[in-house]
Amino acid sequence: MKYIKLIVLVILFGAFTSIEAQTFGHINSQELLSTMPEMQQAEKELETYSQQLENDLARRAEAWQQEAAKLQQDNQAGIITPQQAESRAQQLEITRNELLQSEQDAKIKVLQKQEELLAPIIEKAQKAVADVAAEKGLSYVFDLSIGSVIHFPPGDDISAAVKAKMGF
Repeated sequence: MKYIKLIVLVILFGAFTSIEAQTFGHINSQELLSTMPEMQQAEKELETYSQQLENDLARRAEAWQQEAAKLQQDNQAGIITPQQAESRAQQLEITRNELLQSEQDAKIKVLQKQEELLAPIIEKAQKAVADVAAEKGLSYVFDLSIGSVIHFPPGDDISAAVKAKMGF
């Protein structure tokens, strides 16, 4: 009986020891990123870039509106023929579609610029988290701002085993 108790005690001690080996930490990455000088500079640069694109689109839209108003005035005054009015209206429609496409392109450019500016900043923060986790012996680091694990040992990924268990 003592022998069984001793075995159970050894097993429980081993289980608690392995649980204690898993250490956890947490961080609020949004707070960290917002305090990084690089992030503040990137936000300013992105705002400037976005404003330049918006100003260009606004200038082009204003020119289009003026041309549309001139067409309407010329048409009402009888200065142009119906064929000329139709031709200018078609050109205005082409220009309008180009403006709409430019607006979509500008949104994409802003997102690409944002990714370009933020990638090295996020990478720097991730490296710092990984370094601190290693220094402190942390197995897992949770990001409180997104409710996710952002650092973990590579061997703990069981995705492949779960997929195999499920048959795919």
